[in-house]
Amino acid sequence: MQQSNIKKLWDGVQDLVNLKTLNLCESKQLTELPDFSRAPNLEEVHLYKCLSLHSVHPSILSCQSLLTLDVSDCEKLESLESETHLESLSYLYVEGCHSLTKFCLSSEKLESIDLVYCGNVEKLQVLPMGGFTKLRRLVIEEGERLRSLPIRELCGLTNLEEFKIRNFQQEINTGEMRSLFDAWHNLKKTMFG
Repeated sequence: MQQSNIKKLWDGVQDLVNLKTLNLCESKQLTELPDFSRAPNLEEVHLYKCLSLHSVHPSILSCQSLLTLDVSDCEKLESLESETHLESLSYLYVEGCHSLTKFCLSSEKLESIDLVYCGNVEKLQVLPMGGFTKLRRLVIEEGERLRSLPIRELCGLTNLEEFKIRNFQQEINTGEMRSLFDAWHNLKKTMFG
């Protein structure tokens, strides 16, 4: 259903036990997603360039079989939050979500997070205690609206090898910087700007 003109898939809940891949890329009129709580085997959700999409339904973000989530260039997407720990999420693409203000996810298999051209992110929450045990790369570009870095949580990302943050306007005191670098034993590349 790529490049379709649909605004909404359906109302209510559908039994989709065999559904593994949902590809709605470039469905520019799509404004909302239905409840996928009866799609327990959903592994891939591709929403690239769904320009009118405001949110990802919580049922998708609580699907324990989800491996890949691509919301890049979803310009009106406002939040990407889940209270559920995603056990299998390995690939997450979030670049170019200009309206994104809140990011709060947790997955022990995720190795890279790129919040690039997501300049409206005000709240970044990472849950390292069992949340991002394999995270190696965290990139935040155009982070001028980000109010603060969650220093304590970031210190828990002990396998981090690359950390970049650009256009971050808030001050970080030297004690916080020292605690970050003390915790990141594997860090090979960093950039603050």
